Amino acid sequence: MKLRIAPFFSTTAFSAVLAGAGLFAAATVSAETVIDFESSPEVAVDINSHADSHCEVVADPADSGNLVLRLSWKDVSGSHVAGRLSKPGEALIRSSGVYEITAKINLEQCPHELKSLGLRLVDGGQETFQYTAPITAPGEPGWTEIRWIVNTDAPLAAHSASWGLRVDGVMDFPVRFLGFGIGNKNWNSDGGALFIDDISAKKISD
Repeated sequence: MKLRIAPFFSTTAFSAVLAGAGLFAAATVSAETVIDFESSPEVAVDINSHADSHCEVVADPADSGNLVLRLSWKDVSGSHVAGRLSKPGEALIRSSGVYEITAKINLEQCPHELKSLGLRLVDGGQETFQYTAPITAPGEPGWTEIRWIVNTDAPLAAHSASWGLRVDGVMDFPVRFLGFGIGNKNWNSDGGALFIDDISAKKISD
C-alpha cells in the first residue's frame, strides 16, 4: 500500500449542503490522501463475515498492471460479507473536520441485490466506525466512484454505526482505513464480486 499526497490548494466557496455534514460558508480544502493496493497488503475476511466469502488483492480486471481489492461471496443468505486489511492502513484523517471519502468501485460482477457498501474506519482508540452509502448501478461495466461524508465532531450520523474495544462515539485521531462491509440480515445472493481501488480522503470543511 502506498500513500500519495496531492498538491495543496485552497478555495473559497458559497454555502453548500453536504449530506450528513451540515452547512459551511467557506472551506479550506486540504491535501488529498489516497490509498491504493499496489504494495499488495495482507488482507482477510472479517471474522463475522459469511463463511463462503473471500477478500484478496488481485489484478484489476481491466488493467492487469494495477492491483485492487476484491471482495467476493457465494450463496449468501441472512448474513453479511466483509473484508479488511490485516492491519489498519495509512491514516486517512488526522484532525477534526468534515471529510469526503471516496473509493473507485467496479460493479460488473455484482448482483442486483447489492444495494449499499459500508466503509469501515478505525480510530486511535480502536473503535471501528462504519459509514454506509448506496450503490445504484450493480452489474454495470467499468469503474465508478462512491463517496461517504464523515464529520469527526459528530461521527455517528445517519447510516453509521460503531463498535470495538473502546466504544464511546468519539473519533480519536489518527483515523485509519480498515475495510468494507456489505449486506444485512435480509440480504440474499447467489454470489458475486466487488472490486475496490483508490480510497481517498479530502477535508472539505473545518
